[in-house]
Amino acid sequence: MNAVLSQNTYCFEPRLNLVTIFYDFTYKEMLIYRRPPKFYSKEQVKKAVGSPVAIHFTTSFLSKRTWMRGCQHQHVNEWLNIRR
Repeated sequence: MNAVLSQNTYCFEPRLNLVTIFYDFTYKEMLIYRRPPKFYSKEQVKKAVGSPVAIHFTTSFLSKRTWMRGCQHQHVNEWLNIRR
C-alpha cells in the first residue's frame, strides 16, 4: 500500500516518526535505498537523529527489531527498559 500511495502521502517531521534506516544508512545511502519521490532534507534527518520524539523501530536488511536477539539499534536499551 505504501508503494501504491507513495505519491499521495504526507511526511510528518522525521523527529515524530524516526525510523531505523536513519541510523542504518547515511543520508546519501537512504536516497539510493528508498528512492523516495519526496524526502526530508539532510538537516531534518540530522536533527531527528539527534533529538527524536518518537522512534519507530522498523527493520531493514541491516538491522533487527528491538525485541530480536542481536539488535544493535542505538536506542535498544531504552526500549528494553520501557518494556520491563
